[in-house]
Amino acid sequence: PEARAKFGTMASELVACSLCEASYPASQLFNSESLAGVVSAACEHTTCATCLRAHIQASLPECERRWQTLRVPCPHPGCRKVLSQRLVYEVLPSVKDFGNHVMKQNDPNKPYEFFFLHSCPSCDSPSQQLLANCVCHHYACANCWEKQAHRKLKDMETKGVACLACVDPGCGVRVDTEPLVDKMSEAKHPNFIRCAALAAEAKKALERWEEEDLASRSNLMDYGPVCGICNDYSLVLLKNGSSSTNSNGLAEEQRSACQKCWVKWVEAQFERRPDVKSKSFLRSFAADADAAAATSTSPSASGISEVLWYEICLASEKAARYERLWKWRERLQSNQLFPPTMQVDCPKPDCVGLGYLGFDTVMCFVCEHRWNAEDCKALSADTKEEQIMGLGVKRCPRCQEYIEKNGGCDHMTCRCGHHFSWTTLKNYH
Repeated sequence: PEARAKFGTMASELVACSLCEASYPASQLFNSESLAGVVSAACEHTTCATCLRAHIQASLPECERRWQTLRVPCPHPGCRKVLSQRLVYEVLPSVKDFGNHVMKQNDPNKPYEFFFLHSCPSCDSPSQQLLANCVCHHYACANCWEKQAHRKLKDMETKGVACLACVDPGCGVRVDTEPLVDKMSEAKHPNFIRCAALAAEAKKALERWEEEDLASRSNLMDYGPVCGICNDYSLVLLKNGSSSTNSNGLAEEQRSACQKCWVKWVEAQFERRPDVKSKSFLRSFAADADAAAATSTSPSASGISEVLWYEICLASEKAARYERLWKWRERLQSNQLFPPTMQVDCPKPDCVGLGYLGFDTVMCFVCEHRWNAEDCKALSADTKEEQIMGLGVKRCPRCQEYIEKNGGCDHMTCRCGHHFSWTTLKNYH
């Protein structure tokens, strides 16, 4: 046929389709420019019959609604040209009835009874529009895609399935839902719209996690991994940093868990220690966390990595709030006019802020709490917290036993009966 692509090679040579990239003989590919005529100009994109047929069928409702003529745009992304009508008629001869109808229709208010081009391959019912999956090029009506989404929606929400499977039972290829969403309505196809949203979120998250080396996953249509903490399916299991090496020189992986468990673990630590001053004092629930903390004086020996902490802040408003407060505290600590010797922590048990000495009254720049500067004069290095097994502790001024503050006010009562202030270690009156 005249509309076939004209290459300077033999007609039997294999050439790739510009859309599906499948290889066909040159004589089986279509080119719109060859039939555009002298007056009109078309593009020179070459496309196979399968892709063209699916694109023409999907474009007919828009042609009838918007232009009232057979004006089919080129299927190639970014191309603004229109397919030649002679090419459209050759690829899909039955479309001539549609073209004659829309060009003769004079009354815009008259309802158009759309003729059925083909029956749906999945349900064998006539359909006004068949939607194709651009990955495998299997097509079906909108109702069949909606039914497929209804079957898979629960798995995507609770089983860690990351994408929708093709409507063809024997295909087993994922569905690129983004091009199909524009042709669906939320009122008629809510399950497909929801599946498309979940697939887009999963794709974005997986790309970010793979880039940050937090997690990776190959088969997106199977059930996700099971979290060892909550025993539920998850999209992926996030690991706290890369693999480490133990005392025997063997590689040892960090404990992995789902994002929800990481968030619950961190929020539980905030409830236990609402005045934690830095992310470095947050502990991981890795199996070797306690051992790592016992052999190092650094509070981050068993802490949470930067990339994992970023993901936790995205999912937890409480973690994001503490991150903002810690950055605020860092700016206050970096004030060159008030060196560390002039800085004092806020005595409120749920505040991470600090104030500056030099006046009769000290004010916290985070919560604006005020207290007498005389209470801060006795503060020294002996009043600072020590890190023992990853816990912030202080010694009782009377019996010198280690005490951990896990919440409440500044008033502490030791087992020996001594009452003292946690901030200043002075006797509590």
